[in-house]
Amino acid sequence: MSDEKRNEGQLMYDVIRLESLVDEITFKLAAETNDHPTASAILGPFWRYDAPVLENESTIVHGVDDGEITYIHGTVRDLKTREPVAGAWVDVWKLLKLLDKYPYRPAHIHIIVTREGYKPVTTQIFDSEDKYLDNDSVFAVKDSLVVEFKPLKDNPKVTRELDYPILIAPFDDKTT
Repeated sequence: MSDEKRNEGQLMYDVIRLESLVDEITFKLAAETNDHPTASAILGPFWRYDAPVLENESTIVHGVDDGEITYIHGTVRDLKTREPVAGAWVDVWKLLKLLDKYPYRPAHIHIIVTREGYKPVTTQIFDSEDKYLDNDSVFAVKDSLVVEFKPLKDNPKVTRELDYPILIAPFDDKTT
């Protein structure tokens, strides 16, 4: 059932809400402090350790002629200092509407951010206009992860953009 491209066990954990339950407990503990990193969300079954690495400003969308192109950008910052974290690794994948999968999940984008000396953040961002935000079949939506894509007028190829900053906590931080 599972192979190098698909993790059926992870999918089962999503369906029975186990992964979301663990994430929700962890998130609530972190949220009890006044200052916490970007909210976490479930990993999901389609992340791959050996996915191809693309240069900055590359696209993960290929072979689509009629979709909207969205420019997503942001800065990874240290939770304590709010300074940019040089060398942070940002892994982005899986656009559900593009793949035409899971009709009862809201449109979302998965993100993992890692950097030596910092706690990793696994999260998702959700389109504020999606009709399934309140009915996510794996219960991964959190208010702080719902974003509004803004119209972009300066680029004829790109119709929308999102500036999404991410806060990561150093390993010595006790708030997460």
